Amino acid sequence: MRDVTIVKQQRNVLREELGKCINKVKEMKVDEASFKQMSQHEQQVYIYLDRTMQRLRTQINALEFVLNEDTQLADPYFDRAAEKLEISRETIFGGAKKPVPAGEGDYNLDMSKVDKH
Repeated sequence: MRDVTIVKQQRNVLREELGKCINKVKEMKVDEASFKQMSQHEQQVYIYLDRTMQRLRTQINALEFVLNEDTQLADPYFDRAAEKLEISRETIFGGAKKPVPAGEGDYNLDMSKVDKH
């Protein structure tokens, strides 16, 4: 396992390089029409910067994955309001059903004497 501080340092260095590339591309102010008007060398520089940015983003994402692999993923079903109402993944998709406790002003209906057909 790698040291987290080293991974963070590498990620930050790559982020700085990505920022430099993005700023350079913004300086060039390239759109489809202006790209066609550029010299072949300028076009190659632009393409090189674009490919480099793609590689940097891929490497940054990989380092982010390494940093996040030890952290627990957030439970997508967790919700405080639903927790108060005792609604959860288990109650929706199956599992043991909890009886709803009678609240104040509620009454229990005795269905034991009703004829079952």
